[in-house]
Amino acid sequence: MRFKLHGADAVDFAVDIMLDTDGVQTTKARAVFRFNPTEVRVTKAEYAELYCQYPEDEYTVDNSLGWVMLTGYCLDPYYTTSGEAELFGRISFEPLVE
Repeated sequence: MRFKLHGADAVDFAVDIMLDTDGVQTTKARAVFRFNPTEVRVTKAEYAELYCQYPEDEYTVDNSLGWVMLTGYCLDPYYTTSGEAELFGRISFEPLVE
């Protein structure tokens, strides 16, 4: 599926990265995804508070190549969800109007 944004219809939007471990204890999570850098750019990347640490060197946004990577980890206590997914991070975008 592909979305194209145009003129006055184009609005800023955000993507929530949700995590559901289905009861399994985890020590690390990483989200990596690509976007079309000719159509949108990342304006903000935020972590939630699921894991103990979100290292700066494990956080990458590259608007020229069109990709985002977020990583969180915690050695003790482990992170787990049961029943519902929780917010891992939020990426905000703005469309690039031609």
